Amino acid sequence: MARRLVALRAAGRVAARDARRAKGRTALVATMIGLPLLVGTAGGTLLSSLDPSPEQIVSGELGDHAQAEVHGWFGEDVEQGPLGSAGGWSTSGGDAEPPTVEEQEQAVAAALPAGNELVRASIAEVTLSSEERARPFVGELRELPPDRLAQLVATPLAAGSLPRAAGELLVNHGTAEALAVSAGDTLTLDVGAPRPVTATVTGVLEPAVIPTPILAPSGTLPADRDVTTGWAALPVSWYVFGDEPVTAEHVREVNALGSLVLSRHVVLHGGLADPTAAIVSPGAVAVVAAVAAVALIEAVLLIGPAFAVGAQRSRRQLATIAAAGGSARDLRRVILLGGVATGLAASALAVVLGLATGALGVWLVNLLWPATIAGLRVPWLVLPALVLLGTLVATAAAWLPARQAARLDVVAALAGRRAEARPRRRVAVVGAVLAAAGVAAALAGAGTSQPFLLVGGVIALEVGIVSTAGTIVALVARLAPRLGLASRFALRDSARQRPRTAPAVAAIIAALAGATAGAGFIASSGAHREATYLPTGPEGTVTAGIFADVGSPAVAPEQLSALTDVLRSTLPVDDVHVATMAALDDPDSPAADEAAYLITRWPDGQVECPLDELSDPSDAEVRAHADDPRCQRTAWAGTSALLSRLTGAVLVDDGTLTRGLGFPGGEEAAAALAAGRVVVASELMVHPDGTVRLDEERYVEGEPGEVVETHELPATAVDLGGGPTPDLFTMVFPPQVVESLDLYSEEVGLLAATTRMPTEAEETAAWDALYRVHDDAYLGVERGTGGESLTVWIVVAGALVVGLGATMMSIALAQAETRPDLATLAAVGASPGIRRRIAAAQAGVLTLIGGVLGTGTGLLLAAVIVTAMRHEGGFIDPHWSLVVPWPAVAAIGLGVPLLAMGAAWLFTRSRLPMVRRIAA
Repeated sequence: MARRLVALRAAGRVAARDARRAKGRTALVATMIGLPLLVGTAGGTLLSSLDPSPEQIVSGELGDHAQAEVHGWFGEDVEQGPLGSAGGWSTSGGDAEPPTVEEQEQAVAAALPAGNELVRASIAEVTLSSEERARPFVGELRELPPDRLAQLVATPLAAGSLPRAAGELLVNHGTAEALAVSAGDTLTLDVGAPRPVTATVTGVLEPAVIPTPILAPSGTLPADRDVTTGWAALPVSWYVFGDEPVTAEHVREVNALGSLVLSRHVVLHGGLADPTAAIVSPGAVAVVAAVAAVALIEAVLLIGPAFAVGAQRSRRQLATIAAAGGSARDLRRVILLGGVATGLAASALAVVLGLATGALGVWLVNLLWPATIAGLRVPWLVLPALVLLGTLVATAAAWLPARQAARLDVVAALAGRRAEARPRRRVAVVGAVLAAAGVAAALAGAGTSQPFLLVGGVIALEVGIVSTAGTIVALVARLAPRLGLASRFALRDSARQRPRTAPAVAAIIAALAGATAGAGFIASSGAHREATYLPTGPEGTVTAGIFADVGSPAVAPEQLSALTDVLRSTLPVDDVHVATMAALDDPDSPAADEAAYLITRWPDGQVECPLDELSDPSDAEVRAHADDPRCQRTAWAGTSALLSRLTGAVLVDDGTLTRGLGFPGGEEAAAALAAGRVVVASELMVHPDGTVRLDEERYVEGEPGEVVETHELPATAVDLGGGPTPDLFTMVFPPQVVESLDLYSEEVGLLAATTRMPTEAEETAAWDALYRVHDDAYLGVERGTGGESLTVWIVVAGALVVGLGATMMSIALAQAETRPDLATLAAVGASPGIRRRIAAAQAGVLTLIGGVLGTGTGLLLAAVIVTAMRHEGGFIDPHWSLVVPWPAVAAIGLGVPLLAMGAAWLFTRSRLPMVRRIAA
């Protein structure tokens, strides 16, 4: 044992001395190890800090004095988590009759510790408006006795004072900003009473992570208000004051009575399990595990060449150790201990810097946006794991160079000769088989949501591709006789020195594969979001109108004129169009007990999904029809973006709207409408004779519906930019059809195209102006799904940096090893510029091979991840498909070689060395 310790100590001293001598290489390795850990520590600290601490929760909800809050009544028996109303449900099915407020209050008081006092708080959902903000703001108001109200407020006042009398309000910072009010201003409250009431804001609280509800003294809410509430059967809660804590046992007793409890003691000390904890689907686990596996492999491969450089440059020192009696194990220890020491030091320093960065981030965010982050919370249990992970990654990266160092040819190293690599064909064969098996396993695991199979396949694919790198270099080297001097030299040197070349190629493959997979997944997720998004029109389209329910008057022309003036004065609109909708009957007609609808009759045999004929389709059958549009027809039932009182209404247009709003198929749709043809969203709605058939169904109260007539109308299917699920234009009638069917039509709102995307401030101003026209006005701005192009190019930039760094590391080693060859070239009269051309060619060999393999592997990985998302949750989502961002892939696959070759040529000295050659 003592002998082993002495050997380890000696090996450690050699490794430490080598690290100190090669400060640049050590700093590079430390940076590559520590940078991801620094980012992870800082990000984890920020994410942990976003969640309020238990102390902040009870302070924000209960103030500094209340022991608990009991919420309403939810059923005969409820279950809850530690945060009470944040996670609870009834197990009685909702059929039980709720008790009165007094009955529930007595029962709750009996279940709580004796001596504590219950203080009732009336709760109301209020709609508030101010002189500055006509658009209503919906908030929760709680009415309590004035003396207790002060005990529930732990957030300091930013302005004003606490309310003391009925008709006074205390509002939080967010409510004050939304309504543009301060202390002394008046608010109008709609609380379900026959008429709105007014109240004065006496105080505004400072920003808080957990905002305090709107508080008012007793008597503020009118007695004749509608006391129904959607969140509980009883519109009250009770605050518990006293010295005795409300424990988990008390909470369970109150749950049995049907109420939920937020207890200070339970939140701070525990005692209740969370029955609402989220269940992570196997598909999500598979994707995360696959990404983590790829990241770890890439980290090992990227760091490995740096240790290979150190091992190669220390050949003479290692040979001296071996000549002095050191064993192969001792040589391995020197390289491995260098990895352990560098990894441990870099990981520990990165975690410390990450904590400092996270703390600084929390401070800056709260400085710029107060109370955005709850406060600094450090994930202490995760930090040692990060240090251990970084150390293990560095050790794993040093393992292969350590094995190669143990097989050092001592005589050749001491004589200054280079030992030729001995290629092993079985490594390449095993790697190719492993890569093929990995692809099959990963795709199978993704398709069946089997995390272990997926992760194992991804790891096998990466390891297999990397294992074949050396053989691929040797195969490419056969092209050397057909190339010029610099390229021929670079290819033959790379093939001869495969222990140096293969790790560099593997590192480039890993970096570019990860970047390509990330870019492909980002592009695919963006395409998925666009495919499932229901637009109201092209980006920038504005919809506006006045919601009118059945029984209320239709939108008057003068109201539409006023709305048009608002849009033109507040938004960058181009053309404003009045939208017309048609329905079978006037909702104001005397036949109020009769309803009429136009129902689409789908073509026979054209829309039947084959799965409908199967009582229990298998997974294979579901997968086989996942892309069949006939099995997705439920998605065609889009809802109109224009709110209308006309049930089952259809948009009417002569082509002006579809052309003027700039739809992708607007011209085709306008031409069809001008020709008197109905525009529909899908070809599957059109019968073989080119018509769409609509059944006129009428329903009389208490009787089944009856088809009284079928209309056959000429139709054209047009893609107006919403795919198979357009929100606004599911079906459009031309005016001729409205007249021929004798339909009722009315103007329901406005559609407008914009010259640019409206800003948030402009939209807020338009909302306020519309509400001044009418209380039921509405506004919508189509902002689209948002692009991911910037994220993709950030990934590309990261790939360029990492790939360039890995290449330059290998080029530095190659130049050191090829000095004798370059000296020979100088002796026979080679020009000084040949050294630069050779360096550029060496960079090109590495990066072109790595770029082709890396981008190809990355696309395979992206396909695996997309397949896993397609089958995530046990259901097939047909909108997931691989989208290849070819410009980004080209930038990754070609950008790294071009940058590496340019950098190698630029930073290599043209003066050829003169060295002494040692005879073999």
